[in-house]
Amino acid sequence: MERLAASPADWIGNVNCWRKKELIFEVQNQIKTFFVCFALALVASCLSALLANHIGILFLGMDTFFVIFAGTIVSLVSVLITKWIFKRKGKQFSNSLLIVETILVSLVIVNSLSWFQTRSYLKFFVNPIPNSVHLHQGTTIMFATFVHFSAPPEVVVKIIQSHQLLAVTNDSPEQIEQKQWETLLGGWWQPAAMSNPKFFMRHHQDFTIQGWTEMLWVNEATNEVFAVTSR
Repeated sequence: MERLAASPADWIGNVNCWRKKELIFEVQNQIKTFFVCFALALVASCLSALLANHIGILFLGMDTFFVIFAGTIVSLVSVLITKWIFKRKGKQFSNSLLIVETILVSLVIVNSLSWFQTRSYLKFFVNPIPNSVHLHQGTTIMFATFVHFSAPPEVVVKIIQSHQLLAVTNDSPEQIEQKQWETLLGGWWQPAAMSNPKFFMRHHQDFTIQGWTEMLWVNEATNEVFAVTSR
């Protein structure tokens, strides 16, 4: 049987069908790239946050969520922009380059934000912050901030005097509140585990009705300080 030649309408229909398939494939490829980049940025930011917390420059709590979120978004946008630039120039954006850029951007963003946040918390106690002050751990829960750091005796004395903190004796009413805060968190928060810690406290009055409370546990033997501020 003689095969009929395709009409112009058939050719146009085939071209339109091919273009639609190409467009669908391009959209699917872009969606796949977006989710792959997002997952990689999220994992890289989480690992960067764990590293920042391990070396003592990131507080736990909402601060961790914020730096991971910021690191993920910035890394994702950076990778997508780079991939778009490579595509416009007709160059291939390899997977190895994608991974390296995502990790580097997340490391820079997460650690930079962690460093600035940690310094803002430490500046509450001592400003400017001497190089001799070393943060061990910290966390924020609701309206309370918990910090564990070490500092030379003169720095600790400066904090106590500048904040007008008062030493709490064993027979004072504040001792009940002291015991409550000593076991509030658990984990790394162990002020009572220090050998013979001295407890200092002050209730500050401000524009709010309840004011806010500041407490310090100081170990003179090791220069360790557990501090908490709560509203």
